[in-house]
Amino acid sequence: MATKANVEELRKLLRDPEIQRNKAKYGLIIRKVIACMTLGMDVSPLFGEMTMAAATDDLIQKKLAYMYICRYADRFPDLAVLTINTLQKDCKDNSAIVRSLALRSLCSLRLSNLIEYIREPLLNGLTDDNFYVRKTAVMGCASISQFSSKLIQDLGIIDKLYAMLKDPHPLVISNCVIALDEIMVNEGGMAINRNIANYLLNNLRHFNEWSQCYILDMLNRYKPSSEEEICDILNLIDDRLQQGNSGVVFCAAKLFLKLTDYFKDIRDHVFRRLKEPLLTIISAGCPELAHVCLKHIEMLLNESSRLFDDNCNSFYFRYNDPNYIKLQKLNILRKIATAYNANNVINELSSYVTDIDITIARQAIICMGQIALQVMECCEYCMQKLLILLSLETDFITSHTLQIIKDLLRKYPWLADMVAPEINQLDNISQDPDGKCAMIWILGKFGEIIEKSPYFLEEVIENITEESSSTVKLHLMTATMQLFFKRPPECIAILSTLFQYIINEESDVDVRDRGLFYYRLLNRDINKAEQIISMSRNEISKFAEDSVTDTNKAVKSSIFNTVAVMYNNKNNDSDIEPNVHNEAVNAFLSTEVNDQSQIHGEPVDDFCLKLQATLSPAEFEKQWYSTSHSTPVMYKLREKKTPQEFEHYLTSLGIATIAASKPDQYPIKYFFFAQKKSSEEKFLMECNADFNKPTLSMHIKCLNSEMVDNFLIFLENNLRIAGWLTTE
Repeated sequence: MATKANVEELRKLLRDPEIQRNKAKYGLIIRKVIACMTLGMDVSPLFGEMTMAAATDDLIQKKLAYMYICRYADRFPDLAVLTINTLQKDCKDNSAIVRSLALRSLCSLRLSNLIEYIREPLLNGLTDDNFYVRKTAVMGCASISQFSSKLIQDLGIIDKLYAMLKDPHPLVISNCVIALDEIMVNEGGMAINRNIANYLLNNLRHFNEWSQCYILDMLNRYKPSSEEEICDILNLIDDRLQQGNSGVVFCAAKLFLKLTDYFKDIRDHVFRRLKEPLLTIISAGCPELAHVCLKHIEMLLNESSRLFDDNCNSFYFRYNDPNYIKLQKLNILRKIATAYNANNVINELSSYVTDIDITIARQAIICMGQIALQVMECCEYCMQKLLILLSLETDFITSHTLQIIKDLLRKYPWLADMVAPEINQLDNISQDPDGKCAMIWILGKFGEIIEKSPYFLEEVIENITEESSSTVKLHLMTATMQLFFKRPPECIAILSTLFQYIINEESDVDVRDRGLFYYRLLNRDINKAEQIISMSRNEISKFAEDSVTDTNKAVKSSIFNTVAVMYNNKNNDSDIEPNVHNEAVNAFLSTEVNDQSQIHGEPVDDFCLKLQATLSPAEFEKQWYSTSHSTPVMYKLREKKTPQEFEHYLTSLGIATIAASKPDQYPIKYFFFAQKKSSEEKFLMECNADFNKPTLSMHIKCLNSEMVDNFLIFLENNLRIAGWLTTE
């Protein structure tokens, strides 16, 4: 922070008559003051001197002085009045730049005692001959609305801004749109009708790129009245998809998707229209922008999986792609693989296995297997490529390759004839536990056609004392038993050695119990043991991972061009029904909680709160005192929480905060309000929260006292699921 000595030194320099006569030196001192202010130093004691510095013809000095005054005016409201004459005089200056600077500074003072001085300059600015002054005055209206909405109403600013939408300069028009949207934020933003929408769209190409993005995003709120009007809008914004600015392209694409949400007959045409602009952005050379585009393409593929079938080359690696781009491209290549292009994609992926980054190499192998599992026509070609990878003799490549080969054999067992010769040529088994398990499974399942299978298992059994993985031991027992039934003379000795170690020396209880079970099963009836352990199973047609349905397959236009796409968040608060959160939580209720809810009558699954319910403090107070019955309840929290965490979680359940005491003084008193979905039942809560103990004490009121029990069950269940309450 600036010391008093430094500030006093600057004060003396600003008051020095000789320095004031020398404009260059005086300007240098002002620059030093602004530099100190920019660095976070407190130079507010110089307010008087800087106010006098504003009365100058030097444009740079005037701008710096106004910047200082706007920064510290709220600390010296009485002294700020001294700048009014200078500001008002500059608002009438011959230079449009000076008029604009003075008007912007005047509107940025944010002092209620200066409101009366803003009226005339602001109105004059809105009708100024120069567009630069007009656009500054428009943004000044937005600034004033934040601390004096009454002045906006008195001057009829909203009507004036709507009239200024016909201004000849596009910068003024775009600023009017932004200002109206901000001034009318409590009413849902700027009101848009068909005439305004058509006017803005027809003039869209005249606006700068930032304004185009804002207007396109705002038009998502407009609802066309007919399909014909939708087609007209799509035609008007079609050329925006060819813009060089990616922000404009994404905003236009979002509007395309929004307008066609309910018109499936033209939805596919829209997807095809978006394809080329997105591919152009990927090839633009900016990796961060390409990553954003790839995430959006992945979202589009959820609804139109065949959209990029002919564009596989666009998703192949480039020599300078960072890892996050490569991983995203691998994910997309997996999704767009079809019988037509799968072989080419697998061939390309096989070249990525030798990537210098191990993560990319592993993911490339996994991606090859996933493609082969979803496209049966390429399974043999994929298996050929995987078998070639085994010859690289790199442990992590061998391990992941064996795991993928195992999955392919589970679904396509006839490929075992291709695998057996290559397995026989391996010198040793992978040392990675997952790779070793995959190899052991293959030896046990197809050991009758793999000549060296007993010797591979023998090598593992001989070193079993050094094996730390219980999973490997469990796989080893099952595979040895299966191979024993197929080749008894070669396996009886190694099986005996394995049982001897497992039963007498193994410390893992699960492994030892499995060994005892197998041993007793063999002693009991060897034929039954073979039926149980080597029983024939139906071929796998679909893995569990592939059977998980994507509940959000349709592209939600509301999350397009938002950060939700980057985090794979398929939902958006504006599109979620109020009870979705509660239903998702209640779906995982324990049996104990469900039983408890049934005791009280209404099942918790049917009890949901309205997430966007509102109630004014005055109405809350009136209903609170008019309701006599109150239900007390106390909860003990598992651990200390912050007031912000507490309020945020209750808000997510649909419980809104009406008022609260100071958060730094425990216990904190809260007043909450909630409303049951699809009914008018309202719940009023008084809560004393002591996050140091930590405890919650509540009093709950409702006109229908029978509903209080259901509300309490709902609240307690959700608090327990979130881990807030103790198990006592």
